Amino acid sequence: MTRQALSLALAILVAWLIARTDLPGRNWIEFAFWAAFFLPTLTVTLSWILLLDPDYGLINLALVGLGLVGRGPFDIYSFWGIVWIHVITGSLTVKVILLTPAFRNMNAAFEEASRVAGASTARTALSITVPVMAPVVLSVLLLGTMVSLQTFEVEQVLGVPFRFFVFSTMVYDLIVTRVPRYDAATALSVVVLAAMLPLIVTQQWLTRGRRYTTITGQFQSRRHRLGRWRWPAFVLALLLTLVVLGVPLVFAVLGTFMKLFGFFNIPDPWTLKNWKTVLTDDLFLRSLVNTVVLATSTAVAAVLIHSLIAYIVVRTRYRARQA
Repeated sequence: MTRQALSLALAILVAWLIARTDLPGRNWIEFAFWAAFFLPTLTVTLSWILLLDPDYGLINLALVGLGLVGRGPFDIYSFWGIVWIHVITGSLTVKVILLTPAFRNMNAAFEEASRVAGASTARTALSITVPVMAPVVLSVLLLGTMVSLQTFEVEQVLGVPFRFFVFSTMVYDLIVTRVPRYDAATALSVVVLAAMLPLIVTQQWLTRGRRYTTITGQFQSRRHRLGRWRWPAFVLALLLTLVVLGVPLVFAVLGTFMKLFGFFNIPDPWTLKNWKTVLTDDLFLRSLVNTVVLATSTAVAAVLIHSLIAYIVVRTRYRARQA
């Protein structure tokens, strides 16, 4: 829940800045979060290992080299290291992607009434915008929490070195043992499923009996003026963009040219051998084709099936449609 709380607060702020204010470069910033969403989690994790490894991370080495500290203060192989990776990857980007259209399509009449009453931009956002968007925020929080129960790569790469385990890594360990324990793995998976059910019930309970209208035919596109906070807000949004997209992308590419991943202090650390090996490997090419075919087929099937489900839930009157 730590990462959900941090990422949700940041996502609400970023989505509001993009959709409801005169933030400079807001379209490019929104595009950057979309691009960051498509970065593989494992790739982002490896990129930040290059920076925050306790012994060889570039940031730690720089701080020690400048004499600011005696030992690198950051350790990516820790609870907060795992939280950090999750916050800057899917936890933040997917929330921004989901919340921004909702904020953009909100009926501006609510905010206009607040302005007429003399409320400031900040007070309007906190007392009008966010409460009106509560159902969407709760749904996004619910989705993020359910996804967090299924995450695997980050916990496996960063958690195992200091013996930090979660449901997914425990299921994995039960399956990859010399004698796979499918019975125990299945039981643990059912526990994960059971843990999700209260979240769904809670969301339904919190929003029961309420009716929210955030989109109307009289939508007004007037944006909040940030005034003197316009450029500080832009700097904040730009820094977040660099953290979620720029840094992972640069160091992911950089890592592909290293002879020994993560070690910058060895003689002649750079090489093209990694790329030559990959591009001439028949297994890699077959894997690439299989990945593209599988991803495309899954995406098309998911859109068709879930579109049908959404139509049944929203546009029909079947009694069990809300189940």
